[in-house]
Amino acid sequence: MYYEEKIINGVLMCRKHPDGQWQQVSIELLSTRFVQLQADRDALQSRVDALEAYVREILTDLRESAKADLFGIEDDLKTLEALAHKESE
Repeated sequence: MYYEEKIINGVLMCRKHPDGQWQQVSIELLSTRFVQLQADRDALQSRVDALEAYVREILTDLRESAKADLFGIEDDLKTLEALAHKESE
């Protein structure tokens, strides 16, 4: 089945045969497409929102993990400094 669309003079036109006459796409079809595109957009926005929340959660976990690692390193350095101080006495 052949179907082609093209905007001519600002109007969406279609034809159902390669050599067929261009006809204006009906307002009903445009309305149906508009409603479907809104639903698709809303579904995609929900997915984006969920992904953003997931990324925020991962970044928070990484930040907390890095802080814990830094505190652990600081504790290890303090322990090493204390041992070095004891050995130098």
